[in-house]
Amino acid sequence: MRFFIYFFIFPLPFVISLVALLYVYDPFMIYHKPYFRDESYSDDMRIQAKGIIDNYDFDSYILGSSMLTWSSAKKASEVLGGKFVNISLNGSTFNEREVVLKYILKHKNPKHIIYSLDPLMLLMAVTQDVIKFDYLYDESFLNDFKIYYNVKFLFCALRYSTSEDCVGKKVELEKLMDWEQFNIKTFGGFSNWIKYYEDEDQSVELRSVMRQLKNVKTLGAFTPINNTLDIQKQLTYAKRHLFSIIEQYPNVRFSIIIPPYSRLYYRINNPTIFYGYAQILSTLIFENKSENIKFYGFDHLSYADNVANYKDLNHYYKDMNDFQLSSIADDITLLTKDNVVNYLRFVEKQIINYDVQSLLDEFQSSITSN
Repeated sequence: MRFFIYFFIFPLPFVISLVALLYVYDPFMIYHKPYFRDESYSDDMRIQAKGIIDNYDFDSYILGSSMLTWSSAKKASEVLGGKFVNISLNGSTFNEREVVLKYILKHKNPKHIIYSLDPLMLLMAVTQDVIKFDYLYDESFLNDFKIYYNVKFLFCALRYSTSEDCVGKKVELEKLMDWEQFNIKTFGGFSNWIKYYEDEDQSVELRSVMRQLKNVKTLGAFTPINNTLDIQKQLTYAKRHLFSIIEQYPNVRFSIIIPPYSRLYYRINNPTIFYGYAQILSTLIFENKSENIKFYGFDHLSYADNVANYKDLNHYYKDMNDFQLSSIADDITLLTKDNVVNYLRFVEKQIINYDVQSLLDEFQSSITSN
């Protein structure tokens, strides 16, 4: 009995005090906006999005992958109306975004959601384990507290630390996901890809591709595929994690952006990448019966021809994000049943005719000179 009293009862006031302290400290704003410190945010949006959704009065959301993290919520609000916030999840699969999307739709009655339909994620149709954050978005607020059950936040709370490592960045939400904070050297041209791809702080994807291209002196012709590919898995994936959810909320406007990967990306990859994406996209558009969904495509623009606009094969500069928002506002680059086939045929032609050899020659010349 004495052991029981010492072990269980004596620590109880300490435990209660610690729980109360962690609740007040609440670095992710799971329960409330900050007390006794400035507002700050973690750039781990899988976790941070919950506090932003609950504690602010936004009525419209940008929910994409890294392809939309440079999208300006301020510009979206100006050109589209409403009060936008960008809560895009870097590197996110559709099932990860589904967790956040369902929560928004259930709890906030949003007016407008901008979503990226990433070709690569769509083709891979992969799901990620969401156990590390999905409990934040369920119906129980008590289990949310376990996000702080670790030594790091214990010591942060005991010191009531305002360091970035503990409470995130003291920036405006508009700047939280801005890539300008990183030292990105590979925008500006293929010469920069060659010069900086080996830098460890640059794109991992670019490093991998450029190392492969080192051994490529001539690339064969892009061979069109005329037969139908098996895309049932991808269609099921898209419908389960996105479109079946959208159908339940006909009063919410959804703008679906198809991010324009560089032309080089499709040219150097197996043709099944482009034709698989083309068949999935056209099928989704033809089968869409929801009037609250609009698709916007950008692959037909000459922008995709110029690698200077990209830091690697996929990620474009923020001028494209601005253009995407303007396109939604003006309903240009809209993809419909009437134009998607011609759109994809034009993109196919651009890929077939893309001059990749001059880039390979430039790369080989740089290797020889070094």
